[in-house]
Amino acid sequence: ILCLLVLIKFVAYKKEKTVSEKRFFQSKLDITIISIACINILFNIYGINKLVFLIFLTLLLELFSISAENIMYNYNVRV
Repeated sequence: ILCLLVLIKFVAYKKEKTVSEKRFFQSKLDITIISIACINILFNIYGINKLVFLIFLTLLLELFSISAENIMYNYNVRV
């Protein structure tokens, strides 16, 4: 899950933004990543594996959607 979080951060950071947008969204993304990591640690400590797996699947879906958006943006694919 931690690898997915790091990958999402790098994929989301590559999008073209202004300096103020990068600063604003990067801080929000850092807070979100830290929160998700802490929640996962707590769920692992208490043995709630179903919720950890649900978070994993959600992050995987997020990674696919960000990657698809970047592919569409880079290749100017029109839907």
